[in-house]
Amino acid sequence: MKNPTDQGFEQDYNAQIAVDQDSLLIVGSARSNHPNDSHEAAPTLDSIPSAIGMPDAAALDHGYWGPATLTACAVRDIEPYIATGREPHHQSWQERFAPEPDPPPADASPQVKMAYKLKTAAGKAIYGAHIYRRTRPGHRLRVSVVQRVFTNNAG
Repeated sequence: MKNPTDQGFEQDYNAQIAVDQDSLLIVGSARSNHPNDSHEAAPTLDSIPSAIGMPDAAALDHGYWGPATLTACAVRDIEPYIATGREPHHQSWQERFAPEPDPPPADASPQVKMAYKLKTAAGKAIYGAHIYRRTRPGHRLRVSVVQRVFTNNAG
């Protein structure tokens, strides 16, 4: 990776973890030298031991968005919940309590369909849940689970 302070180069790795949202246990991990996460779902999912089993759903941030992740989840029968872009950290009360939108048309793009799915009750429960344990109010479950594990284990 390019070092912005001295224009040098650092050899860095891209670490991924799979975390159980209830227990906060790391159930899988993968490492690569890829600069982004768009192709990291498959190796991370493959790192989950068969004794634990594949999850029914996966909450992933926007860096994972793309055909490779959608395919990785589909072949493993995992329902993906992937952010389709950056969202503000603090929603207004009108946004937070807005009624569920109408479904998109059948010919809508995968990104439009995913954006709708994240606004459904299931999407909010899996990806956009607002929990109050171990985190500040208003933080998404995905953010509070995965980033907390990385933060608590940082050396």
